[in-house]
Formats: sequence, structure tokens, C-alpha cells
Amino acid sequence: MKTEFLDNQILYNRLFLQAVNDKFYRCREISDLLKDTDYLISVILDCLQQPGMAVPGFDGETAEMWYRYSELAAVFLEKAHAEIYQASPVRRIHIPKSSGKIRYIGIPNLSDRILQKAIARALEPVVEADFLPSNFGYRPGLGSHQAVSSLTAAIEQQGFLYILKSDIASFFDTVNHDILFEILNRRIDDPRLIRTISALIKAETYFNEKLHANEIGLCQGSCLSPLMSNIYLHLLDVEVSKILMNIPGHYARYCDDFIVLTHSANEAAAIRNEIEVFLGKRLKLALSTEPHKSFITHINQGVTFLGCTIIRERDRTGNFAVKRRIPKSRQRIWRQRIDDLLTGGLTQAECTETIQPMLMGIQAQYQLSKTDTTMRKLTERVIYPQRKQR
Repeated sequence: MKTEFLDNQILYNRLFLQAVNDKFYRCREISDLLKDTDYLISVILDCLQQPGMAVPGFDGETAEMWYRYSELAAVFLEKAHAEIYQASPVRRIHIPKSSGKIRYIGIPNLSDRILQKAIARALEPVVEADFLPSNFGYRPGLGSHQAVSSLTAAIEQQGFLYILKSDIASFFDTVNHDILFEILNRRIDDPRLIRTISALIKAETYFNEKLHANEIGLCQGSCLSPLMSNIYLHLLDVEVSKILMNIPGHYARYCDDFIVLTHSANEAAAIRNEIEVFLGKRLKLALSTEPHKSFITHINQGVTFLGCTIIRERDRTGNFAVKRRIPKSRQRIWRQRIDDLLTGGLTQAECTETIQPMLMGIQAQYQLSKTDTTMRKLTERVIYPQRKQR
């Protein structure tokens, strides 16, 4: 199995290099890889360790059941080998958002999620060859930290003063399937793979005790959706890079949320107009019209992006400096969680043990040291609950 896995790694590298060296390269090998037992077993083992696999889909199967009943994996492998695998309906649930709105999440069957993961892992090296450095979402080695760092570096080094902050309205619900497969066909010369991806993306959705057709959008909860969203919005990245050849600026995108830095408000408005036209005509999408999601502001007013506030302030010497701040709204949530635990009947030791993982997660997410003001105040809130700081 180890040898086969290494062979797969070699295949990934070869696909990536072929795609890098030939912009017209279209892969044909992925369907065969999806019938490789060792490859599929490696994907199954990886998927079963993910926390989300404990949540059942339409058929009620969970990772625990797959561990207990090996025949479930055997049936999956048999169907994959025979190429008779068919996508099942997706169970839809809703999750309340802090804003009071509802987020709808689709939960495919565990077997569908495994197949989606197998496709995404194999297709990733091909499309990674196309993606631009401005794309930070759902990519290996990249994430919110790198996106925020690119913005702060651009402000510091190039002196950008204005920020166009925006996201795409109901992006996952409005992705056009015809356009998506048009883009996919540029890099895939494999009708079997296209049919499989189409079946998974277009799988019916089950909610309100009925099955509903799915002719538009991507399922939030699918292992394929992050990669498909990047493939779809790659055209936006290319378009913005062309715009910025004429108007100096810096662009960073994470999924459907993006920022453009410019030297003037007029430039930011001009870029926004061009993006709006492109999205509507080429991708059948629209920018959000909600004031807190799409706006132009000055760096001195700050902007919150990917859970981090970027703002320019005067330091102790009176000079301007770009700072990263934790949004006050998030700090309030953390304080409330700690207070709820402290008043929940737990002992001091139990509170500390329960809250410690949360504090470690905050510290890692925001790259804070234990001496940073936020971390110090949250820690003191646990150790000295009688000295709560608001």
C-alpha cells in the first residue's frame, strides 16, 4: 500500500507539472485513479477521521458505522470499480447565524463525501497550476493568515489608503452549472469524470420531507464545493488582475469574500463597477448589496476581513502604523462563553480545563502571544473570575 501511495504522489506531481508547462493540457487519468483500491482506501481512512463524518447523511450512515461494518466500505469499492456508483440525495439542515439569518448546509451520504474527496484530491494538482497568488481560500499552504498578511504588507509597502471590501451575494446558491462545466472542460478530457462530478453536484436535496431538484448552486457541506468554488471564481481573479494592470492596487480573495486596495476612493469605485459588470455578464453572479458586506472605506477607519480587523493608527511616536486587531464583537462572544461556563456550576479546575482549548484556539488563530492584551484579559477572566473585565 505504501508503494502505491507513493505512486499516487508521483502522479499528482506529474499532473501538476504537465498543467504548469502546458496551459492547454487536459487530464484523462483521474477516472482510472478513482478505481484504484489503494488510493480509495487512503481517502476512506482520511475521511473517517474527520469530525464532520460523524454527522449522517440521507442514509443515516456515519464514520462509526463504517469502522464497525467493513462491508460498507467493500460495497463502496465494488461500485467504484464497476463504475456503477450513483449519487444519493443530500440531506439539508439549517444553522442559525449570529446575524439572525439562516445558513443552509447540505450533508451528502458518507460514501458520496468520500468519492467527492477522492475527486478533489486528484483534480487539485491540475487546477492549482492555474490559480493565482491572490486566491487564499481552500488551498494547500494558504489561508486567512496569509491573506491578511498580504494586505497589511501591501498597505505598508505601497501606501494604499482605500479599501474596497465586498463579497458575492448568495454565491454557493447561485453558481451556474453550465458555466462551471465549461470551465472544467478546459482542464478535463474525461467524459466519465465529468459525468460523475455532474451527478454529485446535481444530486437532489432532501428537506421538508420532500426531494428537490438541484439545477443551480453548490452544496455547502460537500467535499467538492471548496475546489469547485475556486475553479469558478478563478475567472474573477484573472479579470481583477487585468483591471489592476491599469489601476494600481492589491487584491486578495478568500472564497466569495475579497478586498481590493487602491490609492483613491474613485479608483476603488471604478474597480467595483468593472467587477460588477464582469460578474453579471460572465459568471451570472452579483456583488452583495448589504452595506456591511460591500463598501469602500479609508484604511484609518479599518476593515474586518476573515475575522481580523486591519486598521492604520498612530503609534507612540506619532507615526502611522498598520495594526491587526481582533474585532470587539468576537471578544464579546468569547467573554460571554467564559462567563457562562464560570456560572455553570463547574469547579475552578473544571472551568480552566474546559476553557483552555478555546484559549489555545484563539491564540493560534490570531497568532497571539500569552502577553497580548486580549489573551491576558481572557486568561485573567478564568483565573480571577471576581475581576471580570469588560
